[in-house]
Amino acid sequence: MGLLPRKLTIKIENFSAGKIFSSLGRSLFYLFIPGSLIVLAAVLLAEGNLIDVIPEFIPIYSLVVLFIGTIIGIKIKSSQLVHSLLFLTLAEGAVYFISDNSSPLTGKEESIIHAVAFLIPLNLVYLSISKERGFINKEGRRRLSQLLIQVLIVYIVSCYPQIGLSIYLKHTFFNWDWTNSLHLAQPALAGFILGGIFLFLRSLLTRSAIDIGFFWGLVSAFIGLGLYYSRGLSSFFLTTTGLILVVSISESSFGRAYQDELTGLPARRAFNEAISKLGGEYTIAMVDIDHFKRFNDRYGHPIGDQVLRMIASHLRNVSGGGKAFRYGGEEFVLIFPGMSKRKTRPHLENLRKEIQNSGFMLRRGERRTKNGKKIKPSSRKVNLTVSIGYAGRTEQSTSPKQVVKEADEALYRAKKKGRNIIST
Repeated sequence: MGLLPRKLTIKIENFSAGKIFSSLGRSLFYLFIPGSLIVLAAVLLAEGNLIDVIPEFIPIYSLVVLFIGTIIGIKIKSSQLVHSLLFLTLAEGAVYFISDNSSPLTGKEESIIHAVAFLIPLNLVYLSISKERGFINKEGRRRLSQLLIQVLIVYIVSCYPQIGLSIYLKHTFFNWDWTNSLHLAQPALAGFILGGIFLFLRSLLTRSAIDIGFFWGLVSAFIGLGLYYSRGLSSFFLTTTGLILVVSISESSFGRAYQDELTGLPARRAFNEAISKLGGEYTIAMVDIDHFKRFNDRYGHPIGDQVLRMIASHLRNVSGGGKAFRYGGEEFVLIFPGMSKRKTRPHLENLRKEIQNSGFMLRRGERRTKNGKKIKPSSRKVNLTVSIGYAGRTEQSTSPKQVVKEADEALYRAKKKGRNIIST
């Protein structure tokens, strides 16, 4: 290492194979759990012929998923879930009531199945990227109208074959042997493949429970329509798609309640539950970014969000075993279980100095003046500071809520004294 130039010196201590594998393990866990387990359970049920033993289970299963999923969707205000379940119910109903294992499909019935199979990946991809806009507002009405238009299109395709749309839905583009083993026409197969690739890459990028749920939901629908095609099993796997979406969207809603989406820190609800379990000696510290509103007004909210994430990273790594939470706005809170006020202060002081000395780099991209002259990208360092108020459990203040109140009052005194200080 001593023979290498200084600029080429690699800091081996910053490289940790354990951290890489740990991060990879977490990514794979989020990507495969619980969606893959639900799909695997459905496949095991199908392979075990349990569906043939109790065919009455299929409509009951569908109604239970629809009913419970709709109630959950309304309760957590997820129009994405409700509209997805409504679409899947129509698709599952078409497959269940039109398909009949005892006789071959007619041309009309075959056209409906091909149309439904083609629309499933398109709708799941569309619904996965749709934002929550409500049920009965303009966006909600637009989604419902799109669904009704699709029902109308399927009706036209099946009842008016002379138009020729059904021909395109079952057209063969390539003479590949492996496609002959599937029960999907090539247009629908292409939709499943492209939709699966899109949702898989999106899941890797966002690690969102919702995106991962839509990916595994699409996998379940593909298995039901492409591999296990029959009246009962296809309906079973489409309903399983709905079940996966119910679980994933509920998981996402739960996560938003307990984790702050911007900073990645536990949110206020998680903090309230954490302090309710505190006992013995502990210290609670309130942390506030100095003059954050002025900073936000000057540089804009996107830069302000970067500052919040940067401060959160410092709080996350605070020494002394402190646990950081996003309390609201530019306020954060730290819990030091089993630690007195006197022992906590050095850790808080180190945190304050660390934030003061690190600063924040403002980067401006290349831009032009009115005369068309280019101005090269530039950056400058902006100093940021925090004020901290802290309080500990005493004989007079045994309630965690009382300790939080005292820490908040101490924070007020720190800001009143001039900021960038610690107060008790």
